Formats: sequence, structure tokens, C-alpha cells
Amino acid sequence: KSTTYFLLAQNQCGSVSDTMNVTVNRIEATVGPSSVVCAFDTLEVFAEGGTYYKWTPPEDFSHPDSAGTRLIPKPGRVYSVMVSDENGCADSDTLLLNTYKAGFVNAGPDQFIVFGEPVKLFGIADPGRVKWISDRWLSCDTCLQTNSYTDTTAFFVLKLVDKNGCEYADTMKVQLEGSLYLPN
Repeated sequence: KSTTYFLLAQNQCGSVSDTMNVTVNRIEATVGPSSVVCAFDTLEVFAEGGTYYKWTPPEDFSHPDSAGTRLIPKPGRVYSVMVSDENGCADSDTLLLNTYKAGFVNAGPDQFIVFGEPVKLFGIADPGRVKWISDRWLSCDTCLQTNSYTDTTAFFVLKLVDKNGCEYADTMKVQLEGSLYLPN
């Protein structure tokens, strides 16, 4: 918005006048989207209203100096952006974001087994739906404790979908110990 000011100065010696045009640049930062997200999910966020952008805390953003960037939110953090223009005018806004607490899932420690012995899986997880994922046979793929067999190194992933629909997973590795003797 521009405004013109008129100045008139007078004294016993006479008068002088001048005009001054003042332009006020107003900047208004806007961020989005407001959302509820799962911990450690990636969220595309954006800001507008200026030329330069600075997101904080910067370590949680893929490009903290861009209008649009990816955010990996962490529970309990407050995210904001400072928006400015080439005239040095600035404004800030806060991203309204609720991050669900991270779910807990643990597939158990890596194991070494003797060839032919069963693999005993003892998972631990927060309440929700669990599922073991493996290319090996499982006695129960939706039970925290289950059995399997393997004749080679294998990986077992325990996946949890919690009450908020958030997904978390943990992997454990099973290796064979010892050697196998095959006579001629």
C-alpha cells in the first residue's frame, strides 16, 4: 500500500514544501497442511507469502530453505517457518501438526541356530495388529510368539499396525552356525 505525505515547513524567512511517497510492503506467511501424522512418516509441507523461507528446526526438513519441502516429524516438536522478501520484510507461521507417539515393535535379537533346529520367534509390540513377514514357513504369522524352520540365513520382519493406523516394523536375522558334513 502506498501513501503520499506532504511536508510544509514555514518560518520568518519563508516556506518550503516537499512530498514523500511511502510504500509499505506487507508480508503474510502461510503454511500447510495442518495434519495428524504417524511418527517418522514423511509429510510434504509448503509455505507461501514471500521470496525466502527458513524452516525450523532445520534438521527435520529435507530442504529447510525452500517453500516446499519434506518433513519427517518427531513427536513433541513445534515446526515453524520464517518467510521474508527482498525488502527485508518478514513474517512467521507455525505448522499445526499432531504427531502420534511412535509405536513399539521388537522382533527379538538376531539368532544363531544349528541346522535342523526350529527358529523360535518371540516378538514384543504395542497393542494393534501384528504380522510376521518372511519367505519361510511360519506356524502363525499373526502371533507374537511363533516357530519357523530355515536351512539358510533368513530374515523375519515383525510388522505392527497400531490403533491409529500407523505402521512400524523391526527385523531380526537368523543364521546357521556350525558346518554341515556331506560324505562322498
